Amino acid sequence: MRYDNLDGNSIDLMVEEDQTADSEVDTAWQQISFLVIDGAGDLTGSAYVAPTATPTQTPTITQTPTITQTPTITPTPNGTVIGEVGTVTDVGSTAVTVSLAHTYTSPVVIAQPGSYDDSDIALARITNVTSSSFTVKMVEPGGGTHSGETIHYMVIESGNYTLADGTHVEAGTVSTNDTIGPNITDSWQTIYYSNTFSSDAVVISQVQSSNGQDYVDTRMKSIWDNMFRVAMEEEESATSAHATTINRLRA
Repeated sequence: MRYDNLDGNSIDLMVEEDQTADSEVDTAWQQISFLVIDGAGDLTGSAYVAPTATPTQTPTITQTPTITQTPTITPTPNGTVIGEVGTVTDVGSTAVTVSLAHTYTSPVVIAQPGSYDDSDIALARITNVTSSSFTVKMVEPGGGTHSGETIHYMVIESGNYTLADGTHVEAGTVSTNDTIGPNITDSWQTIYYSNTFSSDAVVISQVQSSNGQDYVDTRMKSIWDNMFRVAMEEEESATSAHATTINRLRA
């Protein structure tokens, strides 16, 4: 997937199809999840607390309780830094190192999509994720050389959080070799959330390792309130499965 014409009100998105197996580039209608964050810098929030279940029956009160003291409710602070967002420019076929403003224990990195400055088919590939940096490059199917693109990224500590505006976010990783493709027997990985989300929540995934072929993307399906399925999709000419780590984010 690539983007173009980004401004404060809209963005153009396009799904690309590689031609390593054939020249056909038509694709059926797809559903795309997107997350928009205004500006760059720190992402703050607090540990997510699951809501208390509503009782199915109203209890019978046989005695009126006596309240001797008004309870003091201490609000949960939403100022803890849980991640950061930013932009990196001039990303081509040579990996670019992005230094982070904070240090993380288990960082989840999402860096996509690439801009459309070079019209050749390509995707952003994350490699070498450390506690304070990651590298990213643009890769083309078949190993072609790609010119510089602009990529927007988000890094978040793995876990469950509530953002300052009340949005529930869950971020994590999964190691898998589940792969799909025209010359591969399709296999999907099922991911269950720690907590239930609304049916219209956003799910984003991306490969986060340098195992196997350079050109590998993720596909998702069966996105429900408590789970989704994800698989890697290599270039069309690939004939073997891929083993790597996938980042996932749901909000």
